[in-house]
Amino acid sequence: MLIAPQEATLLARIFLEAHRAHHTMETRQDSRSAYTPDSDVKYIKGVGPTVAEKLHKLGIRTLRDLLYYLPKRHEDRSHFTRIIDVQPGVAVTSNTRS
Repeated sequence: MLIAPQEATLLARIFLEAHRAHHTMETRQDSRSAYTPDSDVKYIKGVGPTVAEKLHKLGIRTLRDLLYYLPKRHEDRSHFTRIIDVQPGVAVTSNTRS
């Protein structure tokens, strides 16, 4: 399953927050213990019910699942291809004027 760039950014933000909390042994205000690899993602700061549901649909239920969720591919969107140079069957990024 591919994820949109904004979802990838969200996953990165969640991962960094969980990583920071785990390594500094911070505790949440509701006095839960520090994150462990088996902590449910819904307890990570910044993850509410909606985000937790999206993560669950991706098969990410615990912090461990998040750590091992690796991208299936990378699309370099920094290089643009002119429309005239596009080849059939090749993914490209182009820039158009409105």
